[in-house]
Amino acid sequence: MFVKVKQTELSEALDKIIVTTSKSAKSIPWVSAVRIVFKEDSLIFYGRSRNDSIMVKVPTEESNGGNCYFGVSCVDLKKLVDTFYLKDEPVLLVYDEVADTMAKPLCVKYGASMFNLWTLGPEHMSPIEDFGGVSYHDLDLGELMHGLRLVAYCMHPERDSMNGVHIDEKYLATTDGMRLSLYENTQLIEGLGGGSIMIPPESVVRMLSIFKGGKGEKEAYACDETSLTIIKDRICYRTRLKVAKFPNYLSVLPKGPHTPCSVSRVETLASLERIVAMSSKTASSATLSLYPKQEEIRMFTKSDKGDVEDVIEMEYDGPEFSLKMNPKFLVEIIKRLRGDKVIYKFVFTESRKKLNQVVEISEGPYRNFLNPMRDD
Repeated sequence: MFVKVKQTELSEALDKIIVTTSKSAKSIPWVSAVRIVFKEDSLIFYGRSRNDSIMVKVPTEESNGGNCYFGVSCVDLKKLVDTFYLKDEPVLLVYDEVADTMAKPLCVKYGASMFNLWTLGPEHMSPIEDFGGVSYHDLDLGELMHGLRLVAYCMHPERDSMNGVHIDEKYLATTDGMRLSLYENTQLIEGLGGGSIMIPPESVVRMLSIFKGGKGEKEAYACDETSLTIIKDRICYRTRLKVAKFPNYLSVLPKGPHTPCSVSRVETLASLERIVAMSSKTASSATLSLYPKQEEIRMFTKSDKGDVEDVIEMEYDGPEFSLKMNPKFLVEIIKRLRGDKVIYKFVFTESRKKLNQVVEISEGPYRNFLNPMRDD
């Protein structure tokens, strides 16, 4: 049996398989095997890891029909395909299913060159994932990937209940216990029925690598208590969801009216990066002092390396006060913003002499919350 496919499409498909299986491949080489199914109109690749599985279809330029299923090392096949420098030259894959050998060869032909890779038969492979039998809904995949990319920085790798992206009918949410990052789930993932899901961190990384595309493009997805399945073009991806209770993050959101403070994003980021550079390993804090009469915010730090003080213009109509913040936390948040301004939101006590709750830094549907540092 044979199929002829484009080199670029074959390479891209193998990339997605390797992303899905790479972690398991280090300990069990053949877990990284790509399951290949020859069909009349397409070449189908299947890959899986402990939590994730993927199917990628590659259209064929020519095929002799029929159907067969076998496994081969996707890493070896990818390395081989990437050496083919004529990207428009088709690749011919020939599988000899009647060969009188225990390991049947997959012959890879490219121009005048020919290579053989040994394969595993179906009896040595795990079953192929079935992506059918579920009800699919519309999904703005580009918006979902954008939200995941923004909030993924804030997970806690050592606490199971915080090590993943929590999604409910209101927000995509992550927290490390010191910070909270949210992205509004406005018709992003529907049909959760008032419940929630949690995507494991390694699956978030894989999804961001596999799926590309702009906002507004509707794709299909299915979700239940154990898995999330996404279909885009010729890709089907499924991840097993985490079983962990995410903290009650809604209880820490600021309540009552807030006072905004607007400053230049570029100037603020540059100042914070200078403060981080001058901070010591044992002590790292930035003092933010707001002076509404002078319409300026002063950012200051003192360490054994030296002092940094910057003055930045601000738009703010609130009381004069100072607070300490972790500059590294601020840098991580502000680097993800795209607007010209950074908007701090403060909630004060009734006397307006001190902060009552956490500080919010937001931009559109993207919201971040962090506690000021205590004064020593």
